[in-house]
Amino acid sequence: KVIGFVNDKGEVVDENNTLVGLVDDYGNVIKLSEKAIGWSCVKRISVLSNENKIIGYIEDKDIAKDFNNRVIGTQKSNDIVNTKGVLKGKVGTIINVAMDGNKNIVGYLSGNYLKNNNSKIIGVVSTKGKLYKLKEISVGYLDKDK
Repeated sequence: KVIGFVNDKGEVVDENNTLVGLVDDYGNVIKLSEKAIGWSCVKRISVLSNENKIIGYIEDKDIAKDFNNRVIGTQKSNDIVNTKGVLKGKVGTIINVAMDGNKNIVGYLSGNYLKNNNSKIIGVVSTKGKLYKLKEISVGYLDKDK
């Protein structure tokens, strides 16, 4: 079943030009929630695990938080330590994060994808910077012959 077409911005839109999905790098069509749940283009310094995976961000006053708004620790030089001084991670680079409607940071951007603490894709960002929650991982594919 055809759910729409790909416009010049790489977005899947229906017959009313309403955004209904995006095409990933592999040609899969990702269906989106009907309503934007936030926005992107907010920059923060990332917090990296010992395995160099992004696990959070630095907030005001050198507080390190994960993407569930829980405090991981405090920045001490290039390290993140908890209240007992135990190393929990290290300071990373500047990343783009996404906020929900309540201004809570809910994840970080990797390309057009929104990822959580476990680097799992939980949403996508449209070309206009709006954040959409994934409704279904893949609902089809891009038929390049049509």
